[in-house]
Amino acid sequence: MSTGQQHPHGPSSGFFECDVRGLHRHWQFSIQVSEDNVGILFQAPINDFELNELYIWNWRVGTLTKCIKATSSTYLQSFAFLTSSCVLLSAIRGGTGELHLHDFTDPGDTVNCISPARCTFCYPSFSSYICCALTIRVDPSPSWVPDNLSKAPFHSTPDSRIVAIGVGLFNHTRNDMVSWIHIVPLSVFTSVSHLKQVTMEWGDWGRRNTCFLDTQFSQAWPCYVSGTRFISIARQGEDDDTGDDEHEVDWEVSVYDFNPLALRRAIRDGLLEDIVSDTVVSIDSPIGLTAYLTALRYKMKTISLPSRLARPDLEVMISEDSLILVDGHSESDPTFTILTF
Repeated sequence: MSTGQQHPHGPSSGFFECDVRGLHRHWQFSIQVSEDNVGILFQAPINDFELNELYIWNWRVGTLTKCIKATSSTYLQSFAFLTSSCVLLSAIRGGTGELHLHDFTDPGDTVNCISPARCTFCYPSFSSYICCALTIRVDPSPSWVPDNLSKAPFHSTPDSRIVAIGVGLFNHTRNDMVSWIHIVPLSVFTSVSHLKQVTMEWGDWGRRNTCFLDTQFSQAWPCYVSGTRFISIARQGEDDDTGDDEHEVDWEVSVYDFNPLALRRAIRDGLLEDIVSDTVVSIDSPIGLTAYLTALRYKMKTISLPSRLARPDLEVMISEDSLILVDGHSESDPTFTILTF
């Protein structure tokens, strides 16, 4: 990027070409890199969602590996590389959410439609709400290896990592929006990557093996998951009426750890006070509250930020050995505070 020269390990041209249907200036793009693969999701405006396409190139060779296209009934929303051969896509079909697991190294035609996924994971029907957003986040990438200079005491194994999915639900009648985080162990997906065109209903994969969290997530600062951990921040104090943005605000930061080894060790040692076994989220429905129970265990630690770190507006991110606080609403450039543990 600093020299403008071609990458020494890339193709001579350095350009990838694709013919996207109906491309114009209102389109959006999502780009991810994993090992030798570059994935770009072309996202059309909502009225033309059937034009969405995911392209995966081998950047070293310069060839197209796979193109996965939406259909007239399926809206592709986001994607993430899970392994060196598998990619996970989120899709919305008729107001219901789905996750599609593809092996992009499968032999055969490069261009595919959405139907031949290795496995389709279906979300439940959310009463009078429709699923309008499914945002997949996995950090670090499958190709990540620990830095030899890192002072972290240990590293999580790839198989123990989690996938964090932002779920957005909308009720047109009430004009009401509900947002959750859905935590899924990576092993839920990799354990079925050998299957062919299988559909799994919510009761078969979601209730016991995953976790719904009733917490907010940031679209602007999306590094809220790292390895086996997810992080969230919540405001504990309300704004006063003085109009002064410098007044003290109380914040709590919560770290959710889904490391199965740490959970087994805590249970063995009788340290159960931080372990949560069942999680319930709920939404209003015509017949009252509809609850959704998930049973994936996790450890949770919540701390209050010291007043010297408090700001009127904060976001939080997490890495292998640090918490990153972002004051993204300051009048100048964003302010970053890094807490190492």
